[in-house]
Parts: sequence; C-alpha cells; structure tokens
Amino acid sequence: MNDEEEDEEDDEDEEDEDEEDEDEEDEDEEDEEDEDEEDEDEEDEDEEDEDEEDEDEEDEDEEDEDEEDEDEEDEEDELGHTNSGTNYYVTGDTRESWMIKERTREAQAVFVILDGLFGGGISRDVRRYLRSKLGGCRFLSVKCGHVSSVHDRAVECFYALKGGRVDYNAGGYALEEGHGRYGGRDMAGLYPEWSEERPIHILAYSLGAPTARYLQYLLARSELTDGRGGRHVTSGRWIRSICTLNGVNNGTSAVFAVGLSPSSLRPLPASILWWIFSLIYFLVWCDHDPENECLGLRLRHWNVRREQGVSLLRLLFLWRPGGQDNGGRDLSPQRMRELNDKMKAVLPCSETRYLACFSSSTQQWRMLGRLQLPTVKLLRHLPFALFLLPLSLFVSFLAFVRRISSCSSEATRRAKHEKVHVKSVGGGEEEQEEDKTGTLRTGSVACNACCSARSSCSICTAAEEEEEANDGLVAVAGQLPPRTEPVVATYSCICKLEGAGRRLQGGGWTSVRVCHRDHIDMTEDGEWQRRWLEKLCMLIAA
Repeated sequence: MNDEEEDEEDDEDEEDEDEEDEDEEDEDEEDEEDEDEEDEDEEDEDEEDEDEEDEDEEDEDEEDEDEEDEDEEDEEDELGHTNSGTNYYVTGDTRESWMIKERTREAQAVFVILDGLFGGGISRDVRRYLRSKLGGCRFLSVKCGHVSSVHDRAVECFYALKGGRVDYNAGGYALEEGHGRYGGRDMAGLYPEWSEERPIHILAYSLGAPTARYLQYLLARSELTDGRGGRHVTSGRWIRSICTLNGVNNGTSAVFAVGLSPSSLRPLPASILWWIFSLIYFLVWCDHDPENECLGLRLRHWNVRREQGVSLLRLLFLWRPGGQDNGGRDLSPQRMRELNDKMKAVLPCSETRYLACFSSSTQQWRMLGRLQLPTVKLLRHLPFALFLLPLSLFVSFLAFVRRISSCSSEATRRAKHEKVHVKSVGGGEEEQEEDKTGTLRTGSVACNACCSARSSCSICTAAEEEEEANDGLVAVAGQLPPRTEPVVATYSCICKLEGAGRRLQGGGWTSVRVCHRDHIDMTEDGEWQRRWLEKLCMLIAA
C-alpha cells in the first residue's frame, strides 16, 4: 500500500509540475503577446506622430506657398496685370527657372491703356477679360490727370510707367503762373524696364489719343529728365504702336457748346465750363485727399491750396490759373491744330504703327438738306444722353451752317463776275457788269447765292459729311488721323482689316470704322466690346 501511495503521489506531483509548466508557458505567451501589442501600439503612435508632423510640415509649406502666391499677386496687381498672363512660368528659386521667367516676360506684348477726359475709358471688366483671354500680353492701366492738359498728362504717363518724380518742365515747357514744376512724390513705376528693346503698345481713348502722341513726341526728342539733373535717353521707338479709340486727333467743336470762347479759348463767365472750373478750383483749394483721389484730379502741382495762403474769393473771381493749361482748351480744334503742327517735325515715327478707330452715331436726313442727326440708339445711355444729345446736335448744326455758308459765299463770288440784266434810266434793259461794291440793285446776286446754297444742300462731299457726322461728342473728321500725318489705308470695319491678311504698316496711319457706335459705347462692358477689343489687340500684337 505504501508503494502504491507513493507512486500515486509521484504521479500527482508530476501532473502538478506539468500544469505549472503549462501555466508558465501560457503566462510567457501572454507576456509576449502583451509586449507585441505594446510594440505595435508604440509603432502606431510613432507613425501617427510622424503623420502629424508630416501634415504640419505640409500645412506650413502650403501656408508659405499661399503667402508667396499672395505676395506675387500683390506685386502683379501693383503692376496692373494678373497671373493669367504668367501661368506657364516655371516656379522655383533656381536661377534657371528665374531666367526662363524673365525671357517669357520679355517676350510679352505690353499694352498701356490711357483714359480720356474725366477718366472715361475701357471698362474694368473688359480689361479683366482681355487679361484672361490674352495670356501672352500684359495690360497696364495708367492714370493721368482727368482734366489736365495734353502736356501734363503725357509727362505723368511717362513717370507712371518708368518711375521717378514728375517734372512738368520737360522740354522747357512754359509753365503758367501757379503751376508747380514737380509732382508730389516719386513713383515706383509700373514698367521700369521700359526701353527701346521693350517697347509698349498704347490703347488711347478720347483725350488719351493726343496724350499718347505727345508722349512719343517727348520721347523722340529725349525731353524727359531723370531726377539727377540729366535726361533720360529715349527715342520714338519706345512706343511700338498707338491705337486711338474715338480719339480727339483733330479737336472737337463740342467744347464751344459748354462755354469755351472760340477767340480766347477760355471759359466764358457763368458758362457750364466756367462752373466746372470753379468746382475744380474749390476742390483743389480744400486739398481733401479722399475727394481728390476719388475724382482723379491729380492737381497738387497747382499752388492754389489754402495751406499756401491762397484766398478762395481771389481764386474764384480774380485769379483763375490754368486758363491756358487744361484739357478743355486742348480739345478745341484751334489748340489741337497747334499741337499737330508742333509734333509734325518728329511724328510719325517710321517704326511705329498707328491705328485710328472712329465711329458715328448720326444719320443723314436727305429731306433736311443732308443734315446729320443723332439716332435713337443714343438714348440708351441715360443719363449720359442728356448731354450727348445736345452736343451731337450742336456739332452737326455748326458744320451744316458752315457748309451752307461756304456754298453761299462761293455762289456770291461767282455771281459777282457774271453779266446780269439791270434796268436802265430810260426804262429799257441792258447788260452791264455788276460792281462788287455798293447796293445790289437787282438782287440777282443774292438770288443766285440763295439758289446755289439751296441746291448745295443736296450735294455733300465726303469731307463735309465727315465734319457733320459725329459720335455724340467728336466729329468723324476729329477722330480721323491728324491732318499733318500720312494715311496709308482705310477700312470700313475691323473684319476687312483682319481679312486683308496684312500687318499694320509703320510710319503711317490706318483708319478703321466702328459701325454705328457713340462716344460712350467704348466705355461699357458688353459682348461686342470684349470680342472687338480682343481681336484688335491680336492684330496689333501680331
């Protein structure tokens, strides 16, 4: 019994030992599993930390890129163009990519847009459209004084592009009393790299047309100072082309309707122009920057501010500076003729292409002696039609009266030398020469002149028609190329010019008609304006 019990006890001990070994193995396996799980958790945590770090780095990189993009956009906005024209640039900080960007930038056609009187010009939406559609071109908007003279505007345009402080005494220009020589501050310049190797194309509206031509005149004569006592070395080749849109190339008689004296070229007292000048004097005298900046007057170079001790009563009623140096006076046909005669010694430049786009919003009425009257389409532009309509009638009637007067004078001159029947003392009739002086006894000369004038109403030459037809503000004759410069071609529409398959010729003017449009149409945002200007820019840049 004892042996059996011992054997049983031994077996039990062995079983207990086996169970303990199994338990230990299970515990070891559990520990290993726990360790593996802990390792996996640590690895997951490390991976998550790495992912978070990577995400943070990516976010930082994106923020840096966004900041760089914003900086680039800000710089480009200051230059007047957007990223649409540079979407194919190579990005990066390497020298090679920078050189590629510079070469691409050099190859771009640079268009400078000049506004007209009171800041009228191509719509902002149309400018954005052109920048988005013509990615290979840059469009710079230059702001000049809205009521300044052609000379002042041309000088301001140069320094706005090239940079520096405006010097209005360019070319020894005689400054009127109260006109300061220098502008307010130095300008950074929208296009400081502007040169003969990097010329510009100018799109000039209304008063911007003579401004662009006078700018080229100053460039051709190297009349612009550099701020260091010397002059910029310039030439007429700095401008590749000039395109005028309803440009006042030969002046307009509409300024006489608002009160400009035809003899003195100064505003008549109490006229519309006189009151406009008085309001401008008051705003400049107050020298309140928000209003001046909003209106775009840019007249701080006139020493008529109250801080300079100028009396408002003296300014308005006794001393009215700027009477000979303003945009209204330069719009007159007499003053524009003087400017054209001055520029004809230099212009046109042989390598510059000139394009004059003109339009008319009037229609010829045969039953009224072929008088040109405004069409109903002019009424679309309310409230502008309230002053466009009477101005259009004034321009047409003035040219019509001149035509009739000219025909009557010519008929009278011819009739003076013809033999007419007069009654003799004895009551009979005999032929004798009518004397030029004295009373017209028979009235035959007056009758002949009247009949000739009446018949001339049915005959209107092309030149006379161009004097009467107008866009509501400027006659067609005023929009055509300057009379002192040659015309190489004329097209009835831009499609004819495009279909000709020829590039614009340098050294002369090309004329293109814009059918049935008035002076305000070009300043609006519409489908035809966008398509037409896009096609025009493509033709110019070709």
